[in-house]
Amino acid sequence: MLNGNIFRKDQPDSTAQKTDRKTSTTSGLINANALQRAIKNPQLLTPSMVNQLQRTHGNQFVCRLIQRQETDDHEESHHKLSEGDPLPDFASMMKERSLDHISPEMVIDMALANLDDSKFQQQVWDNVQAETPSNKPKPTKADLKQGIEMMRKTVRKWIEYQSVAGVVDPLLDILGKSTPAHRIKKEAQRLLLPLVKQYALKHLSHMHSHEGRGSMYGGQLNESNRKRFADALKQMPIFTEFVQSAREGESPEVNTDGTEWKDSGNLKEMLDEEKDGTDEPDMGRFEQMAENVDRFYKQLVQKSILAQIKRPKIFVHWRKETGDNALRAYYKQNTVHLAMDEQEEIMVHEVGHHIEDKLPEEAWQDIKLLLMARHSSTRDSTDKAVGGEEGKFAGNYPETGQYTARAYSDGNSEVMSMTMQFLSQPEKLEALVDSDPIRVAVILRAVRPEDYQKTDALREFDYLLTWTTQGKSNKPIDLFADDETK
Repeated sequence: MLNGNIFRKDQPDSTAQKTDRKTSTTSGLINANALQRAIKNPQLLTPSMVNQLQRTHGNQFVCRLIQRQETDDHEESHHKLSEGDPLPDFASMMKERSLDHISPEMVIDMALANLDDSKFQQQVWDNVQAETPSNKPKPTKADLKQGIEMMRKTVRKWIEYQSVAGVVDPLLDILGKSTPAHRIKKEAQRLLLPLVKQYALKHLSHMHSHEGRGSMYGGQLNESNRKRFADALKQMPIFTEFVQSAREGESPEVNTDGTEWKDSGNLKEMLDEEKDGTDEPDMGRFEQMAENVDRFYKQLVQKSILAQIKRPKIFVHWRKETGDNALRAYYKQNTVHLAMDEQEEIMVHEVGHHIEDKLPEEAWQDIKLLLMARHSSTRDSTDKAVGGEEGKFAGNYPETGQYTARAYSDGNSEVMSMTMQFLSQPEKLEALVDSDPIRVAVILRAVRPEDYQKTDALREFDYLLTWTTQGKSNKPIDLFADDETK
């Protein structure tokens, strides 16, 4: 969450004014070095800096800058866990996903209906009247009308900014606005956000779980069965091309047959620069990377699956992955963020997070059940994360390593992203399939379910997985039960 201390709320006005004087020139502009330091570290922002950045870079740049401390760290964006923290259970992961996937249009319509409701407006009015200090003007009915209208405009931008609190509150605080209308707006926002969450949870009627067929998800296959399963996977049409190309040391040439993203186009068109540092990226290199990554996903992901997924926005930051002001690549809310010296496989990895985030429900659940089953199959397993500062599920993940089992409280994972990263590298692809066919099967069945079902050699191994592509269980999850999912 974005916390107030990055905006120097505890700094007296007189100190802020002194800071402005020290960093100003006779022309009234902020010293360029001081502004660059503030762009790198939003804690140093002052109101005059924000005003200048609005003039020179625009409001959207300022909003993203203010949100950056919340999202710069990859683990923070996924609610990281450390060793000893409680691992999320299946029901809690489903609730988190549901809140992320409820239709934005539905939520916006609900929010606007509340803002128009006279009882809601009266509650906002009463609360602000009661809480207004004696040294500040009491809001008038005109302020109420203006504040509600301001909130309506903010609600309509939810799709663009993904967060109300992440943009509006900090911007109002840092600019020092505290008019009665702004207080009305902020109180309307405070009352509205819990209603949004309640609404989202109430309308989750299509979440499904699967029967507990996955007793072997922990990967306990003897060497003979593991080899036979891997050989069966390689009989999938997609692997005929991918594995053969890997053996020849070439990139696969797979007919994509008109496979397109939901919004059509190429990932190259989604590139943008985030000018938050001093190291200018080679955007030509990133354009070529994006074309290669786009081709890989159009080759690997089934046409009907990719057609349901819009392209993510890809921001290339003016910062390196190491050193001062370093940026660690991350994915959050339909956007990929990369350092200016990042490699192609990391772009594949982060787009893999986007693919997992948008998977059909049963496939998304499958990945979570894989993590949980491997964790519970280890000796002395508990419901606590293992692995030190970067908390993980227990279990073995050959080739891609233990980072694959990284644990996040909101149900996100590294299984799809790490597997995709390795599948995109010909020299690593076959070794991954041979060493961990169960995990590769979970991923391939998620992104190419038709090919998986048509490959007769795989039917022998359906008993290892949580559901078969025929006769899937549609037992609903009770998202409001306090105990474990039934």
